[in-house]
Amino acid sequence: MSWMARLYETYESGVARALPAVPLLPICHALQNAHIKVTLDGTGKFLRAEVLSKGTQIVLPATEASAGRTSGGETPHPLADKIHYVAGDYAQHGGQKPAYFGSYVQRLSGWCDAVDVPAKVRAVRDYVTQGCLVRDLVDAEILHVDGAGNLLQQWVGSEAVPSLFKVLPPKQKGVQDQGGALVCWNVEIPGD
Repeated sequence: MSWMARLYETYESGVARALPAVPLLPICHALQNAHIKVTLDGTGKFLRAEVLSKGTQIVLPATEASAGRTSGGETPHPLADKIHYVAGDYAQHGGQKPAYFGSYVQRLSGWCDAVDVPAKVRAVRDYVTQGCLVRDLVDAEILHVDGAGNLLQQWVGSEAVPSLFKVLPPKQKGVQDQGGALVCWNVEIPGD
């Protein structure tokens, strides 16, 4: 039996068993759980942000190294990534994770220097290089800080638990680090 016939049999067997269909990802992309969507205009101006519902997955550009990074690796994804990668002011707000903003901006800027880069990618670069993402997300009541302006590691307030704390991964050792929230970008350009 040819390999094509065996492949067909395997496919039919999967269909008969009603296995969940998982779409194939494009080359150089990865599937990740996203937590925050930041909307910018075409010039890189912050417009708004929202917490995404729990389990929201996005397909994001990735390199071979970033797709296989471990929790201790300083290998940013090219576009969407966690707060401690994409926020230039993360360390200023008492972030507990290592700040990898320099590596992220270097990768994103390298992409922007290439030919035929989408204007939306440049808008993200123009915004993040301002180094104000944490401040903007605090002002939008997406991220939460204590009286000293440091990111909270857990919610201790008597009011309702904020949306972000509901969608972040479970606490480890009592800590639920907001720096681990994955940010994806939405760029609004009129007519596009």
